[in-house]
Amino acid sequence: MGATDAMESRGYWDLGDIRLRAAELADAAMFTEHFRTSPARTERAFDRVRLPTVYSEAEKWLQGYGPHADESRDDRQVFVIEASQGGDFMGYIDVWEADSRNGVFKTGIKMLEGKAGKGYATRAFARVLEYYFSELRYQKCAIYIYDFNEASHRFHKKLGFKEEGRLRREYYSNGRFHDSICYGLLAEEFQNQ
Repeated sequence: MGATDAMESRGYWDLGDIRLRAAELADAAMFTEHFRTSPARTERAFDRVRLPTVYSEAEKWLQGYGPHADESRDDRQVFVIEASQGGDFMGYIDVWEADSRNGVFKTGIKMLEGKAGKGYATRAFARVLEYYFSELRYQKCAIYIYDFNEASHRFHKKLGFKEEGRLRREYYSNGRFHDSICYGLLAEEFQNQ
């Protein structure tokens, strides 16, 4: 059996040493702890430093995704990245806006401290892109990265994203305004890599 046959014989979301799954309401405690303990630099790069999260806030956040969301937002999803052995939480991918009419979705990825730089994020993110492009018929993934987040710029360029523009002074954090850089990846660009 060849490599492609072996890959096709296991679960679509099984990526060997890691797997992806849809977040569940039962994950609210895990996300509460994650949001509470995530370093400020990580929170600034992903979104913003927030007040300490409580369980009910994490649960409300999760209710806006997947099968818990209203029908107009049914392609929004939080994908948990976890270790195949033991199920340890490693990070997540958040598809927070999915416009099926125009075929554009927006997303972000956040890995736990110590899990970045090992290839997990690249494989997980590529599988989510493949799913939205090849299974749900979306034609573009759009992301916004703050100007100071060099790791995210490198990560997305490695996946084939192209810079499409700059929104000046769109984000305030740590006492300064920052630009937001827009990137896009078209389905055919992803499939031709």
